[in-house]
Amino acid sequence: MGKKVLLNKRLRCIGAWLLSLFLMLPLCIPMYANAASTLMGTRATAADVVEATSTNKKGIQGVEFWTDSSDTEFKNSVNHVYMNLELTSIINTDGTGTPYVYNGKTYYFNYENYVKIFEWRIRELRAAGKIITAEVLMGWTDNPQLQKLIYPGGRESGHFYYALNVQDAEAVETLNATFHYLADVFGQSDCFIQNWILGNEVTAPQHYNYCGTYDANTNIDIAVKSFDLLYNAIQDNSPYAKVYVCPTHNWYDNLVGTGIPTKTFIDGFAARETGKNWNIAYHAYPRQMDKTMWSKDAAADLSHDITSNFVCAANLEVLTDYIKNTYGSSHRIILSEQGFDAGSLGQEAQAASLAYLYYAAARNDMVDAMIYVQYKDNLGATGAGLYQGLVNADGTGRQAYNVFKYMDTPYAASVVNPYMRYITPNANGTPITSWSDDIIWKAASTNATMTSAQLYIPDNQTGPCIQMAMSATASSETDLEYRWLVYDQSTGVWSVVSGWQLNQNILNWYPQKQGAYLVQGEVRVAGNPGSVLTAATGYQYGTTTTVPTLSSVGVYLWQYENGLIEGGAVVNDGVDTSQLSYRWLVYDVKNNQWIQASDWSGDYGIHYRPSSSGDYLVYCEVKDNAGHTVNTTVGVNYRHAIKAICQMPDPNGNGYLIGIQSFDNPGYYYEMQILDCNLYVQGKDAWIYTTGKCGTQDTTLWTIWQPVPGYYWTLFNLYDASGNLVDQQCYGFTNAE
Repeated sequence: MGKKVLLNKRLRCIGAWLLSLFLMLPLCIPMYANAASTLMGTRATAADVVEATSTNKKGIQGVEFWTDSSDTEFKNSVNHVYMNLELTSIINTDGTGTPYVYNGKTYYFNYENYVKIFEWRIRELRAAGKIITAEVLMGWTDNPQLQKLIYPGGRESGHFYYALNVQDAEAVETLNATFHYLADVFGQSDCFIQNWILGNEVTAPQHYNYCGTYDANTNIDIAVKSFDLLYNAIQDNSPYAKVYVCPTHNWYDNLVGTGIPTKTFIDGFAARETGKNWNIAYHAYPRQMDKTMWSKDAAADLSHDITSNFVCAANLEVLTDYIKNTYGSSHRIILSEQGFDAGSLGQEAQAASLAYLYYAAARNDMVDAMIYVQYKDNLGATGAGLYQGLVNADGTGRQAYNVFKYMDTPYAASVVNPYMRYITPNANGTPITSWSDDIIWKAASTNATMTSAQLYIPDNQTGPCIQMAMSATASSETDLEYRWLVYDQSTGVWSVVSGWQLNQNILNWYPQKQGAYLVQGEVRVAGNPGSVLTAATGYQYGTTTTVPTLSSVGVYLWQYENGLIEGGAVVNDGVDTSQLSYRWLVYDVKNNQWIQASDWSGDYGIHYRPSSSGDYLVYCEVKDNAGHTVNTTVGVNYRHAIKAICQMPDPNGNGYLIGIQSFDNPGYYYEMQILDCNLYVQGKDAWIYTTGKCGTQDTTLWTIWQPVPGYYWTLFNLYDASGNLVDQQCYGFTNAE
């Protein structure tokens, strides 16, 4: 009886499908069977990945070095090539592009007039041994359909790039389809993008990842959800590639309130992405484009301490040691964009800066690439007063050209090493003697001491910026260094909000919440680290009576397929989320069982992997530090144990190659059945082919079938070890040959 009922359900499904098939066949035949399967060339494997060594990290943005230069030796010296992929140019909204089916819906992409150009060029560069890095960007567009892919709060023109819309289901599906398509095209062995970067300088949302707010939690949330979309697509269609998130060089600095400190961003991002192999595409620009890294001015923001305001080549280890020691060396770093201005610094300093950065990257085992910003000056940069090219706009070389060309060759000693004499990181102007020397400016040793220090915070400041200053005197005229700390009385924790800065006696402080604080300033003589004086005062930011209390929570699930139920909790507005704890439970309806997905923690997200398809209830409970709790429950229908299906002409000419893949294989059985639609409409026995229930050692089963011309329907079945059907997908196709 059970089999008969199942068969009747299948036949009713087939009948409805056949009607729609015969109505739609004259209009189009989908190009792809499933976003996770591919009809393209040979897929990239582990053998296509180029592992980093100390001698293959040198790269450049753009292809001008390849197309414009006749210097074969220079071309051969480049290991990494970086390109930008613009979503507004990739996605077609009028239905005239190349079709691609994702989750049963057809999307269109501009292959012929955009994607194909990159495909050809990457094949050429790959054949020459280059490693390809691509950054996926969302620019402004006047197309209202494409504007829907921009985060709702950021839909205004005038910014360079925009955050993605990870709120609306339709936009998320379009982005999912696009990322799967790109991973499909550029996951081919001879057209392999090894490094994928999503977004540009996401810690500078005013210009490069605009979403309408500078709030750190909002920007991190958008970054996490956006990263997950690309990461999952790469895992599905090009799993040997790496995915990166791109912050700026403002390590402990918030860009005067318009940005997010990179350390804050990384910590928030990593807390949400504990199960993913995220990586960092860092921009190691100097602190100021018109100042060298070894200048006295730069020393105001650079140190080898974790609280350094900025991190660049001069203190790269602050970033790399922190990632390695906190999150592990599996999270890789590429320096994906950096440049030095020959106009303000001079050609010698530009060349010296480039060499120092390259050698800092080459000797650092956490860094896999150093990619220079541009080969040739362009109008976009020179219009802003920056001359960062290795060659001028007319193609004539700068001194940095030969430094770049030879800095990883035996000629470096004669060509590159002479530029060390331009790096003088100390008060008496003595040059460095090794490319590993410390180049942060240092004051000459002195016996001068501090004689007084006072702290001043003006009244009636409403925020978000609270400004304060120190006045100090020393025993003789000398340079001073300042540091700032804040004590949060609600948590009992001291935080360094600004590390030692040279001659910077004013602090712009941006408290994250209202409350009572103790603010402490420290001052010392530059050149005499032991001469420290402190001054402190209490400060009340805002009022404590109007802070909203925890009263409600909602749950949004943005992923409930592909082996994972993933989502997050949102509490009522105004609540101090830093003081909340979350607990997640999942109820398995079929087995009448509650499962603890995660115990009380500060992670407001759920990352649960069901063991089988079924109906689930997701329960979230939130607790504040006073013990008040709220909870909510949402239902989810989880039905995705099949990871991918594939159906395409056999490249060897033996008919059709058909395959099914699961996420894992705990004793699964795989079965593929084919129905002849012509026989079915004639009322005849239409099931003409089956593999039977087959086991396999890995997660994939393939079969080859030789059809005659006609219309067919393939049923992909996945069974557990006991023979129970756990997942099922179907796909119709036409054999016109």
